[in-house]
Amino acid sequence: IHKLDWFPVYEIPTLALDLTSLKSVRGFSAEDLSFDNEFDLYDYDSQKDQLGLINTYRSKSYLKWRYARNPINQYQNMVVGDGNKILSFAVFKIYTINKKKYLDLVDFGPYDNDAFGFLLENLISYALKMDCVGIKTWAPRHHDSHYVLSKRGFKHELPITYFTVKTLNSSLTSRLKCFSNWWIMMGDSDIY
Repeated sequence: IHKLDWFPVYEIPTLALDLTSLKSVRGFSAEDLSFDNEFDLYDYDSQKDQLGLINTYRSKSYLKWRYARNPINQYQNMVVGDGNKILSFAVFKIYTINKKKYLDLVDFGPYDNDAFGFLLENLISYALKMDCVGIKTWAPRHHDSHYVLSKRGFKHELPITYFTVKTLNSSLTSRLKCFSNWWIMMGDSDIY
């Protein structure tokens, strides 16, 4: 890595929730929760970045391009909103390995911690309803979402993803090399 002028920034652990011990499925609150798989129902462009962190700008056009028009995976988007305003969203896919279903939470906007907690509970219920045995995601340890996920029982597990940077502008070097400056999600793994 160093010979190519890449700098190792962080080893991103996968956060996982084992669903095999959870039995009950809570119902959805239809008035506060919706699916927006085409990213048409809400104003995604109005959301602020994550506390000034370096991240992919998750505009409506980006989210449509990345998740609604993806030819490889079929993603769903669960949203908690207030009118046209997004309080939290969760983009996920369900997949099967060795005859077991898993849910990957690949992207989310936890703009409001209470709404994110509510969304997470409904996502867990949905995963159980779909017979998933686990949920996996990434969440920066320096963001409130990591605390919300940990509090709900998510634990670090393999795989670990190595996040590296190559700076093209020397004035940005120190900011780019510190993981606490980044907002990275599973969905970003194919972007950067």
